[in-house]
Amino acid sequence: MIYQSNNFDDIVKKARAMGITSDLKALLTLNIIFCEEYEDYIVISLPDFDAQPNKVVILSEQQCLVYPEIVNTKHPLYSIKTKNEESREATVTAFLVLRKTLNNYISYFEKLKTQIDHAGDSLDIEEIEGVGKKLKKFWDVVRDFERLLIDLEEKSSGRRFIDTDVIGYDYDVLLAKATHLSDRVRGARKEVDDARNKCEVNYSKQLNANIERLTKVMAYITMVQVLIAIPMLIASFYGMNIVFPTTLQEDPAYPMLANPLIAFGVIIIITSISIALAYRYLKKWGIF
Repeated sequence: MIYQSNNFDDIVKKARAMGITSDLKALLTLNIIFCEEYEDYIVISLPDFDAQPNKVVILSEQQCLVYPEIVNTKHPLYSIKTKNEESREATVTAFLVLRKTLNNYISYFEKLKTQIDHAGDSLDIEEIEGVGKKLKKFWDVVRDFERLLIDLEEKSSGRRFIDTDVIGYDYDVLLAKATHLSDRVRGARKEVDDARNKCEVNYSKQLNANIERLTKVMAYITMVQVLIAIPMLIASFYGMNIVFPTTLQEDPAYPMLANPLIAFGVIIIITSISIALAYRYLKKWGIF
């Protein structure tokens, strides 16, 4: 018999009636896939990515408990004739829940893919890192989901409650879809890595450009300081109102040396030489 409810407390009461005393509510907060087989029952918990509660299934020979209500109890698979009639109901119930979960994962991935494409176009590092974290978490669950399907198929002959041979073709299709989703997620992770690398390259280019601009600015400042320093040195010498040594004053060239016009001419000449030399070396270094 199949019992499903949107109230988890009702599921817990039914489970206790079956002799299950474990803390089942802990399954609702798990963000990983849980599947464990006990002597009289098997428990499967599947995380959800669409703001829905985790899907919890408890399978036994007498009763199948499903949370929330997601199983169509009138599905044609329940009426198929098989050699293993005892496990048919549990197998079909588990299959329908797994298929519903896979459809949820595919839908969530399509939303993630849109975010990945946008992040790849914008090359915003924060957006890339954000979608990358979501994708990694999703990838872990999808990979575990694929392993769960493979494990259920390989060990179905030794299980009491699930026999995938009952729904062989449908189960193979489900596994193929899960494998395809796993491959798509793997490819999406590569896209995120490529977008992250492009973003890092762009940041490196911007950093190098900023360093180059800063180098030019410092070169300009240095050139200006040199151009100012030399004339200032000469002008300050003439502006200190000092008395030249007596021997220098007796020199015939003293009046010319002390002449302000001569001093101004010297300043102009030295300044011009400084500008020429500065321009030459700055151009040689690639600043100009």
